[in-house]
Amino acid sequence: MDLQGVYSKTAEGAQEITTRNLHLDAMTRRLLIIVDGERSAGELMQFFKQGQDISVLFETLTQLGLIMRTGGPSEALPPDSVAPPAPVATPALKPASQAAKPTPVPNSKLFQTTGPSTATIISELLSDELEAGPLAGASTPGSGANQKANAAESKPAQPLRFIQAQTFMNTTARKVLGLKGTFFISKIERASNENELAGLLDQFQSELFEGTKDRNTAKQYREQAENILRNRNSA
Repeated sequence: MDLQGVYSKTAEGAQEITTRNLHLDAMTRRLLIIVDGERSAGELMQFFKQGQDISVLFETLTQLGLIMRTGGPSEALPPDSVAPPAPVATPALKPASQAAKPTPVPNSKLFQTTGPSTATIISELLSDELEAGPLAGASTPGSGANQKANAAESKPAQPLRFIQAQTFMNTTARKVLGLKGTFFISKIERASNENELAGLLDQFQSELFEGTKDRNTAKQYREQAENILRNRNSA
């Protein structure tokens, strides 16, 4: 796989993010969201676990017509993606294969930006995961015998703000730190109340700074977690 290649969403790809009609698995959907027409395939790999091969994900999305290669070194571009010189005489009809080829969707305010920051992409991924289903740790009615058994052994019900803050910190740490954050992530998951979670905020900010090398981004996520914990409307 050419790691210097740059990919863009097609119109179908942008639509799939909203509709979820193809029911993509989590990893493939994650790649679809962060493809932005700006970063190379190699740069997008930073949002996946270290050493994880995502070339098959690019191939899957390309075959489905959800993304297409639109940039990178010209010598690495496939032959059919390089525009032929304009004819001098009467123009030839465009081959059917090119006519049916999906076109990249222009940058949109929701899913694409010009040179998106790491913080922007992580925020999009967090929003997508939180919208995809109930918050981690929250119980749902009629969820079966296994959940009832777990509920009997679980701790007393926690305020919604605790569940939201724990989910936010857990998800953010996994996205930014990957396997390097395993020990700290376990601390977040073991926190049993708001005070214990609040006691991890300083380390949360420190760990994110080590992962991003960006003090403003680390501070921003710490403040978001702190604001969730202080939200008395989510008691």
